[in-house]
Amino acid sequence: ATAKDAAKSAEKAEKAMEKGDYDSAIAFAERSVAGAGSDPETRALLGQAYLSAGRLASAERSFQDAMDLGKSDARTILSLSLAQLGQGKADSAKALVVANRQYIPAADYGLALALTARARISDWPMPWTAAGKRQS
Repeated sequence: ATAKDAAKSAEKAEKAMEKGDYDSAIAFAERSVAGAGSDPETRALLGQAYLSAGRLASAERSFQDAMDLGKSDARTILSLSLAQLGQGKADSAKALVVANRQYIPAADYGLALALTARARISDWPMPWTAAGKRQS
């Protein structure tokens, strides 16, 4: 895939996510990564698609890849933290949030710490069902 193909696939992935079509979003985002694998934005997009579909381990890996490639914005950090929390990795999620405090707005930082402090998988409200589809 070329860089141009990767960009087109990324646009299609974003549109599919807006429509709630997470399977298509994942497929397009994966194509985008295939064409622009070292682009942190593309990796974060794939992470968002996986997270939206409830594929937490895949989301965690994609967000971590994005960060490893230099992406350090609040959305990526907090999304990675949510993927970790959803898998019962509260200590990792808290360490991530604390280590990246400078990138996270104060209100979001406080909320993220509150979630990590009480995150036992049975207590934490998940925004998706067991089937991996978001609830409305």
